[in-house]
Order: sequence, then C-alpha cells, then structure tokens
Amino acid sequence: MLLFGITSHAQSKITKLGILGKWAVSSVELKGVMYYSVEKDSIALADSITRDAAEKGVDLESMKPMAKLQFAGIATMRITFNADGTTETSLNEDAPGIGATYTIDEEKSMLIISNKDGSTKTAKAEMLADGALKMQIPDLASEAWIVLKKSKS
Repeated sequence: MLLFGITSHAQSKITKLGILGKWAVSSVELKGVMYYSVEKDSIALADSITRDAAEKGVDLESMKPMAKLQFAGIATMRITFNADGTTETSLNEDAPGIGATYTIDEEKSMLIISNKDGSTKTAKAEMLADGALKMQIPDLASEAWIVLKKSKS
C-alpha cells in the first residue's frame, strides 16, 4: 500500500498567528490517486493506479513527465497571509497576486477565504509538526491537499 508523506506528520489546529507569512507549495496529494513532491520533483501513484495501468499495459514511467507538467502552475504558487486578515495568491514569487480576505475558525481548524467577487471558499487546514501548513483544496471532485512551507523569500 502506498503511504503518502502528507498524512504521516503529527498535526495541530491552525491559528491566525501560525499561518502568517509567505508560503510556497511543498507537495500536492490527490487522495487515492497520486502524490507530487515539489521539493523532490517526484511523483508517486497509488497502488490501484499502478495495478490498473499494468493490467492495461500502460507505461507509467513515460507518463510521469506529463503528469508533472500538470502541476507546474501549483509548484511555483505562493500564498501570503497578512496580519490584517488579507491574503494574496500568486502563480510565482514575481507574478502579481490575487487578493482576498481570510478568517480562521480555530475550533474547527478551517480557513475561510472571501474573494473580491463575493464568493467564499472554506478549506480544512492544519499545522504539521515540522511547521508546514496542510490545506485542503476546495471545490475538487476528489479529496486534494497541498502542503505549504514558509517561503525563504
């Protein structure tokens, strides 16, 4: 059974103070499908996917570069949480960001993002023992998570 790195860390609830700062994507997990490590530029597929591909004669190794390309935009994404309750998401550290406001439900460990168009997104979020922020990606058909680490820039 394939165990993904995201789920192996001790977790605690998020706090407004804990998420302040600039964050960069460390990894992405589509539960039961795949795990992509930005830091290692590696992709791991769930056992069910690899078995299905083997049964159909699909060469997964040749498909991994294409799968990595699909995550290229996420890999360079940066998210900033400011003390005044504003947040900004950009495609990379040089790109202009998209602004929004955020609140945190510390009891439920939920992050609530209010976009400028009036829409609201709610995501489960937790702090990992290593200081990383694990956040569910809202509005996807399958359960998806990103892990963010404090950005050095």
